[in-house]
Amino acid sequence: MRELKFRVWDKEDEMYSGNWYAVNCLRSLDEGSNHVKEFKIIEQFTGLKDKDGVEIYEGDIVSGVLYKDYSEHIGKIQFDFNVYMIVTKDKSMQLDLPESLTVIGNIHQDNKLLEGE
Repeated sequence: MRELKFRVWDKEDEMYSGNWYAVNCLRSLDEGSNHVKEFKIIEQFTGLKDKDGVEIYEGDIVSGVLYKDYSEHIGKIQFDFNVYMIVTKDKSMQLDLPESLTVIGNIHQDNKLLEGE
């Protein structure tokens, strides 16, 4: 069973908070808090790590050679169709072989990394 971990992007403070804060945000959402919906983005740990051992979360930007076409790609991690996907400008691919990827940023602080893809 994979470890359930979350992180929270705070739109106001423009920073991440860790798992303990995410649990409180999830509890607040369950109680109907509009503040959390408006100002926080909760991202879940995929249960996978990149080639350097860095945990991969939803919203991360990764780079690496994807085995589907053996070429270099930069894309963001997104949860779609009940699986984690790497979404590039041209396609979406299931997140396989994360040990061939490197986390190079996230969509909140490094969105410009996706422009060159």
